[in-house]
Amino acid sequence: MIYIVIWMLLVILGLFFEKKKFNKFRNFFYYINFIILFIFIGFRAYVFSDWSHYKLGFDTIESLGNLIIGNRVGYYDQRFHYDFGYKIYEAIIKTVTDNYFYFIILDSFIDILILSFVFFKYLKNPIFGFLFFISFHGLWIEMDLMRNSRAIYLFLLSLNYLKKNRKIKYVTLNILGSIFHITSIIYIAGITFLRIKIKKSIYIYTLIILFILMELRISILKNTILFISNNVSLPFLYKVNFYLNDSRWGSINYLSTIKKVEIIILIFVLFLYDNKIKKETYLGQILINITVSYLIIYLIAWDIKVFTERLSVLFVCFYWFLLADLFEILKNEKKYFLNMLILLYAFISLYKQYYIYESELRKETVRYQNILFDYDNYDEKLLKLENANK
Repeated sequence: MIYIVIWMLLVILGLFFEKKKFNKFRNFFYYINFIILFIFIGFRAYVFSDWSHYKLGFDTIESLGNLIIGNRVGYYDQRFHYDFGYKIYEAIIKTVTDNYFYFIILDSFIDILILSFVFFKYLKNPIFGFLFFISFHGLWIEMDLMRNSRAIYLFLLSLNYLKKNRKIKYVTLNILGSIFHITSIIYIAGITFLRIKIKKSIYIYTLIILFILMELRISILKNTILFISNNVSLPFLYKVNFYLNDSRWGSINYLSTIKKVEIIILIFVLFLYDNKIKKETYLGQILINITVSYLIIYLIAWDIKVFTERLSVLFVCFYWFLLADLFEILKNEKKYFLNMLILLYAFISLYKQYYIYESELRKETVRYQNILFDYDNYDEKLLKLENANK
């Protein structure tokens, strides 16, 4: 129930933030939003699943001072081949505290500050930015993908420089992101595409064609990768082949009917509001291109689970900005019913993630606990996850 409560509080605060008569209270509404999210995210116990090895990593890594004088990372390095930047980040915080929960509190505070800056800079209503953040995979990214999240947040910061065509600063921030998670290289490789002005007809027709090919079960990306790997010898292709042949990640992953309907709606939204998104939002064309990138990944990699789950997350941030911007556009057009549909869409997404369980393991994984109250310790939570997986 806690996820719905947090969601409803942000809706109320966001709607108050929208009202002109409450303009002088806007900072107050935002501070309440910040405190709610900080307590909810920063003081979480063991939620989702990757905490099991992130905690071990933090407990066993040395402080930055010990690393500088030559002490080995030891068990951490042997068990978890994490990116260099994330290890240094942990070592810096380990210098301040060796308590894992204090690490999470400090880490969450930093993340919410970064998101606050981004949402205030890019959106007219930053509270709605956070609302759509928790509705569309933001909590999973923040709580479970602790290395990816650093890279994604640095990417969000870099978009301001991309908009101003300051490519060196954009690339620098994403190189920094790549030492937290190597997938940030995609942001650097995509610098031209993310900024280029694409005609609406070109990307709409492209998305429609890809959607039809997906419906016909024509596997574009998988066949291309297999062809290249069979004819070219490159080191990274070994890992690609590993994922393609692994039943968990390379198995056919037909998109659900709900996902297909969502893709059709998003294409329709881009078709109708392309011009207004470009002219009336801060990110403009960049937001269009991020959205198109996300859709293309799904449409060409529908049969490769690792791609739809691991690559799409790089651009899932489009939800947080597109829906918040679209809410403002529709409000100005006095299309309040459509705004209600956006909020309903966000609620359904949240409910689907945290209240519809395909297994007992999933139910236990997303069960929320807070360290300010009663919570399972490390061993108790691991045992519950193991029992739920039987």
